[in-house]
Amino acid sequence: MHITQHICKPGSAKANEDAWGHAGNTVWVLDGATGLSDSPLIDTAPSDPAWLVDQFNTYFTQHAFTFGENLTGLVTAAIGHVRTQFETIKCREVAHSYELPVATLIMVHAGPQLLTWLSLSDSYLITQTDNGTQMFGGDPVHEAIDAHSISELIRLRSEGVRSLTEARQRLMPTIRAGRERANNNKADGYSALGIETGIEAALTQHSLPRQHSPALLISDGFSRLIDTFHTHTAATLLNAATEQPLEALYTQLREIEDNDPEGITYPRLKKSDDATAVLVTL
Repeated sequence: MHITQHICKPGSAKANEDAWGHAGNTVWVLDGATGLSDSPLIDTAPSDPAWLVDQFNTYFTQHAFTFGENLTGLVTAAIGHVRTQFETIKCREVAHSYELPVATLIMVHAGPQLLTWLSLSDSYLITQTDNGTQMFGGDPVHEAIDAHSISELIRLRSEGVRSLTEARQRLMPTIRAGRERANNNKADGYSALGIETGIEAALTQHSLPRQHSPALLISDGFSRLIDTFHTHTAATLLNAATEQPLEALYTQLREIEDNDPEGITYPRLKKSDDATAVLVTL
């Protein structure tokens, strides 16, 4: 496995809550979900999600080589470690489940014959398979929650709300209700990387025959080029990443956002999101 290119840059917020790393033949992308609490749970970090992502990134870097293709084992051990750290460092008790920091994850291990991957929520792997270029990751429940929030945003637009800041404030109860379904171990919930008890049971790794072709790992801030702005398909994004600098794709992403700062043409809950992409040669 060879890291060909990588990019990881912040969006509208001051703190970059994305991260990526690699160790041995394992590579990953982490994307911290925007915090929704009125006051931080951890007052020694730029934000609660930034702290969470840094903790997982550090653990993965230190232990991925030992676990090899056992991605579920690696992530399970990391959750236990970060959970303990959180209880030690938190500055107050958790009042609502939506306050807990969570993140998305895509993790890939390149073995001699198999490409093994594990995902939680909406970070993605794009690679060539026997059936052509495919995009792996995502969660249908999380996607439905996001779609509902966007439909509510569009409703506010129809009522004359133009400011994205005002729209987000008015939608905060809806956004928080959606976040409460992260890791709630119920049929209407979805799995995200966090510290709540029970998330370990939702971890599932998958394998496919290893192709001698590139693989692209992206956070949802970068996948906007596919699912929000529709300037690329998974196949064209992978091709573009192999033919030009990732910086050029990042510039394209930010130009679209800058030309639509209030999310009128392309409805979304924040102007710009943290954006991470890692191109790997297998």
